[in-house]
Amino acid sequence: MSPPSVHDTNTSTLLCFLTGVAIAVMGYSLYSHVEELQQRPDSTRKRHGGLESDKKLEDAISLKALVYLIQSSNAAIQSNSVKITIERAMSGKKRRRGSSIVSNGY
Repeated sequence: MSPPSVHDTNTSTLLCFLTGVAIAVMGYSLYSHVEELQQRPDSTRKRHGGLESDKKLEDAISLKALVYLIQSSNAAIQSNSVKITIERAMSGKKRRRGSSIVSNGY
């Protein structure tokens, strides 16, 4: 077996150097992104208002639309529309905006 040539040694040294530089740049980039995220106030982290805005969105769906969505062939849509309907029934609110639910006095 012959010893490695000078060309092979220079190539592997250059490859190791470039790999090290790439790792250093990626590490710095990751560090700066994490630091930037930690410095942001909480209000800019959440794009949506959280659960409260989701509830307002659910409340805006009319009963007719929920009935239509329950009959959907998509299981996820059916499941979520049933959850919304059950939550409305359990909340005790008699009349919703845009829906035809009317209290019977029970």
